[in-house]
Amino acid sequence: KRKKRKIKKVQKMKKEKAGKIVVNQVLVVEKGEKGAMNIDISINIKKIVEAGKEAKVKKEEIEKGRLYWISDSKAPKSKTSKALYFCIDEVLCYEAFCYDFGPLNLAMTHKFVMEVNKIMQKQKHKIYHYTSLADDKRANAAYLMGAYLVICKKLSAEEAWSYFKDVKPKFVPFRDAISGPCTFECTILDCLRGLQYAIELGWYNPKTFKVKEYTS
Repeated sequence: KRKKRKIKKVQKMKKEKAGKIVVNQVLVVEKGEKGAMNIDISINIKKIVEAGKEAKVKKEEIEKGRLYWISDSKAPKSKTSKALYFCIDEVLCYEAFCYDFGPLNLAMTHKFVMEVNKIMQKQKHKIYHYTSLADDKRANAAYLMGAYLVICKKLSAEEAWSYFKDVKPKFVPFRDAISGPCTFECTILDCLRGLQYAIELGWYNPKTFKVKEYTS
């Protein structure tokens, strides 16, 4: 009973922080389990459903039985099940110059990829990366998951894109940072190819990349 009260208190404190859920430690309680497993998260995740019920909406399976990608109008509801959902739509945000909306820069890409890789290594639950149906959020979320496959799973850009090429509705391509008509459409595949090329040339190395140096 004391442990249950403690967990509820932690959940309540998170919800009271200016309407946001700022997570540094995520408590995931398995069904029938007395305790909880702590997972360290170094980036702040705004929305997270703890031990959430597996979504019934269409999901893209990124890694069989382990990692999934979901885009839907509503966040998954919290029930009792062995699953972890997270959303970075309002955490890793693109700073637009005009009508442009992405892709996210290398520092944000690196943060996302390293955290997903860390979560995958630390816990055994099914993991769901959830994003909304907003065109800009969907495109950036799909790019981030594709980047994870290129960086951590060593897939080619084409192989990573294959998980998303048939997703409906189709992704809106990124555009120039201008107010007038866009003369070039930059696709998610283009971005993944650029990332792959940067790795091959040694311009980006996830083991030595410094976020602070990049953003300073």
